[in-house]
Amino acid sequence: MIRQILSNDLVDKVVIVPCFQNPWKKNHPASFDDRIEIIKKEVEWFGKMVDVSNIEASIEPPYYSYKSLSALRKEYPEDELYIICGTDVADKIHLWKNYDDDIKPYFGVIVVDRTDSEGGIKISSTQIREMLKDGKEVYPYVPEKALKYILENKIYG
Repeated sequence: MIRQILSNDLVDKVVIVPCFQNPWKKNHPASFDDRIEIIKKEVEWFGKMVDVSNIEASIEPPYYSYKSLSALRKEYPEDELYIICGTDVADKIHLWKNYDDDIKPYFGVIVVDRTDSEGGIKISSTQIREMLKDGKEVYPYVPEKALKYILENKIYG
């Protein structure tokens, strides 16, 4: 998705905001700090065009998107901001908490069709975690540096 967005000059920079704790999930198989590190390693080859934010670590629970997005508006007050998502998320974004008041007026939405992306690999993070748990090879789905971090720290295994 990031490659598609940047190669089509839709934005100048992508900021990835991992969930501290999804309000619909009770736990994560990896800590927030580990997930931040894994994502940084996965996207480092993009250089300064992609950043990974830990902004959700400073937000009071429950961790709703409108809270993170409000914090991003303060962090990037002069920028035009967009939510980048797949069609599955875009179809339900209007159901997000405080969507009409805190999201819709301030954020555009860029939708990437992940099922039809040119040259894209159709695999989910859930599938990758299952493959790791089963001891299966996950390269090239996971970049080498991220995989090394995952294996060294015994995450998802």
